[in-house]
Amino acid sequence: MKTKLLLAASALAMLAQAAHAGTEVMTFPIQPVLQSQQFAPGVALYFGDQPHPAVAAKLGEVTKSSHPPRKTATEVEICNATLADALRQLSNAAHDRGANAVVNIKTWFHSTVSNDANNYTCGVSGVSAALRVSGELVTVESAK
Repeated sequence: MKTKLLLAASALAMLAQAAHAGTEVMTFPIQPVLQSQQFAPGVALYFGDQPHPAVAAKLGEVTKSSHPPRKTATEVEICNATLADALRQLSNAAHDRGANAVVNIKTWFHSTVSNDANNYTCGVSGVSAALRVSGELVTVESAK
């Protein structure tokens, strides 16, 4: 009898954990992240088809990802922190390769892509969040 109760309790615990770990794809605004974070100095970030100065040189495309544990953060807090981390990696890569901008930045989680100047896509579960960012590393002409 005790064995059956133990097995039943274990099964319920596994089901609860599996339900808790389900991932939801969410969309949030980019601006709060850009306004609250600092990225590599001298590197401008342009999302989607956002207007940018003329490109003087293309230095290649880079993809970065972030997958931090959620801990006690809300969905928006962990997704914003995840985007900030991925953008920090992206802007540092641009800085290291001599780029002064990253253009056509898109975000995605699995097959859900956001190529939007205002919003980003993030996957979030009870235990973590995840997303990828990619963009073209470029040098843009200075405003005269």
